[in-house]
Amino acid sequence: MAYEDDVADAESLGDDEYYDDEYEDEEEQGEGEYLFGTIPRTPGLIAIAALGVVILILLAALVSSTFGFVDGISGMTVNIPNQEGDIDDEKLDVEVTTNTPAFGKNADGTGDLFLYYDDEIIWTGTIKIIASRGYQSIPYDEFYVDNGEYKVEVSFEGELEYDTIELYRTAHHIIVSQIDHMAGSNDDEQEEYVLYKVSLLPNEEMTGNQNLLYVPGEGYMRVYFVDNENDQNDDQQWETVMNITFTTDFDGFAYKFPDEKEENLSSDQAFLLDFKASKLTDQKGEGYYTVDVHFVNSYGLEDEGAFRDEISTLPEDNPDESFTWIYLGDE
Repeated sequence: MAYEDDVADAESLGDDEYYDDEYEDEEEQGEGEYLFGTIPRTPGLIAIAALGVVILILLAALVSSTFGFVDGISGMTVNIPNQEGDIDDEKLDVEVTTNTPAFGKNADGTGDLFLYYDDEIIWTGTIKIIASRGYQSIPYDEFYVDNGEYKVEVSFEGELEYDTIELYRTAHHIIVSQIDHMAGSNDDEQEEYVLYKVSLLPNEEMTGNQNLLYVPGEGYMRVYFVDNENDQNDDQQWETVMNITFTTDFDGFAYKFPDEKEENLSSDQAFLLDFKASKLTDQKGEGYYTVDVHFVNSYGLEDEGAFRDEISTLPEDNPDESFTWIYLGDE
C-alpha cells in the first residue's frame, strides 16, 4: 500500500506540474492578445489606436505653431501695404508671411530682398523672419529712380514671391494758372490780388487733382510784363519783372519774393500763391503780366537718371478759367 501511495503522489505531482505549465503558456499567450492588459487585441482596434495617435499629433501641431519635427515653410506671401500713389510716407514697407508645413515648425531666419525697376535690380538687402512674420522698411531715397512700377521680391527657405507698387515721385510736367481778383471786406477797401496755382504732375497724360505731386524740389516763377497787348506773342518784347523762388516738399510749399521773408504754406490740392497785385505793378506799372515756372526735382537717384533736369513750361490753355496773360491796373 505504501508503494501505491508513493506512485499516486508522484502521478499527482506530475499532473500539477503539467497543469501549471499549461496555465503559464495560456497566460503568456493571453497577454499578447490584449491592449493595455484589458482590451482584446484585434486588427481594427490597432488601426483605431494608431489613428488616434496621429490625430493627437496633428492637434498638437495646430495648437502650437512651434510644434514640429523640422524647420521649414510650405508657402510665403509678400505684401506692400502702402497704397499705390501714396507719397505721404518717405519709406516703402514690405511684409512677409510664411506658412508652416504639417509636422513642421516655424522656420526663423533671414530672407533675401530685391527691388526691381524696369526689370533691373536697383536695391538689395535682407529681411528677418520670426514666427512666420517678417517686416522691412526701406527709405525711398535709397532706391527710388523715377515714376513707374516697382517690384519687391523675397527669397526664403526655397520660396520666391513678390509684390508690385506704382510710385510717382518725379514731376515731368507743370501746369501754372493765374487769376486776378478783388479781395477786401467791402467795396471801398477791396484791392486787386493775383493768384498763382502751380500743379506738379507725373507727365502730360496724368492731369487732374488726383494726380498732383507733393515732392521735394525747388524752382522759381519768372514774371514777365508787356504794356502793349500786341506784344504778348513776341517774347522778345517781354520784360522780366521778378523771380519768385520756391521750394516744395512732401507736406508743404514755401515761396519768397525778392527782398522779403519766406512764406511757408501747407499743401492744399495744389501749390497756391495769393498776393497783392501791387507787388508787380509797383515794379512795372499797369499792363499785361504772365509767368512761367522752372522746377528742379531733388528726389531720385542721380546716378540712375539724374532727375534734376530743369522743367520749364509756359502757361497755355490753363484750367480753372485762368488766363495766360492778365491785365493789372485800372483799365
